[in-house]
Amino acid sequence: MSLLDRIAELNAHDFSNYLPFFVGAAQIGWVARESLPALSPYGGTLEVRDDRVALAAGLVVARSRTRAMEKVARDLHARGAIAGWRRLPRRTTLKLLVAGLAVTEVINVGAIMVPASRAPALLRQVRSLNQLVGDAPPPQLRARGRPLPGVQAVVLGDSTAAGVGLPPAAGSSRLNRLCGRSSDSYAQDLAAANGWRVLNLACSSATIAHGLLGPQERYGKTIPAQLASLQRARNASVVIVNIGANDVGWAAMVTFCALAPRCDDKATTAYFQQQLAAFSKDYLQLLSQLATLPGHPRVIINRYYNPFGPEQGCLGPAGLTPAKLTILTSRLATLNTVLAKGAADFGFSSPQPDFAGHQLCTSQPYVQWLDDPAPFHPTALGQLAIALTDQAVLRR
Repeated sequence: MSLLDRIAELNAHDFSNYLPFFVGAAQIGWVARESLPALSPYGGTLEVRDDRVALAAGLVVARSRTRAMEKVARDLHARGAIAGWRRLPRRTTLKLLVAGLAVTEVINVGAIMVPASRAPALLRQVRSLNQLVGDAPPPQLRARGRPLPGVQAVVLGDSTAAGVGLPPAAGSSRLNRLCGRSSDSYAQDLAAANGWRVLNLACSSATIAHGLLGPQERYGKTIPAQLASLQRARNASVVIVNIGANDVGWAAMVTFCALAPRCDDKATTAYFQQQLAAFSKDYLQLLSQLATLPGHPRVIINRYYNPFGPEQGCLGPAGLTPAKLTILTSRLATLNTVLAKGAADFGFSSPQPDFAGHQLCTSQPYVQWLDDPAPFHPTALGQLAIALTDQAVLRR
């Protein structure tokens, strides 16, 4: 029995009185049916259907989504439909609602599925990704677009690999701009160092299901699955992947930790474990696809850098105390462990960039801060550090 099968066995929740809550194509939680009358007046923000509740399709820009949900949250709070969450001040309650993670928990009390007291012990018993998720047949993907025989290396992944927050290349295409791909990304650093033509398919907000294995919706445009696009580059000898942070809700966890009094409670711990278990199953499918690529290119699965170091003075005013940073660092390490175990099972490399001495609050950080375009993402020097890490692996 795999770990996911065991978790399913432990779950005894009856979801017949709940509807799934979607943002775009991604389900982010559940809404109790008894809450539907309170939500029905907000047709411009929430679409309440017979089988689901979804954020309105017209809300495609993050800022507009945030403003719309803040208005709903404030109105619900004023009407008494939502009490102060965990007896927090009204302003903090509203911030947590808009952050997204608390929305699921406030509207859907008890919908977290993984038992917090049991999952850590189960995870410690895992020795391989197959043991974690069991056997699953990989999906079949077909190449999309014209062949690209001149490409020597391909980068797949999320905003870290895209280079979000850094300058776009001159004359960048609309697709590159939508995905936040930068001329300062580590893909471009590797291209310059090796004289390669590198195809950077990474896209901001990508997950394995919605980005790598399946298409991704971005500002109203459908972006083809990265793995399908990768198969156009049949002569590529190197494939580098950065993925997982969006799958486990890393940005939401950081935001929640910054706003909440603590972030190691049972509900948020269980939420993380649930997200990690779902990611692990998708990750196995991704690795299976990478292992069967034509030409069998060398595959590198990058683990994530740790943005938090011993110097933490600048983080306190943002609500990130040493105790909270310990929790976040631990969860990031857990994600990195799953990435490394899966890569090892398939014979892939899994290096981790070392930002020691250049983490947040240092004089020369490799990580963007709150007043930068993409907080917690690598700076241009951080991208170079990732490229150097991958280059060291390629030289072995």
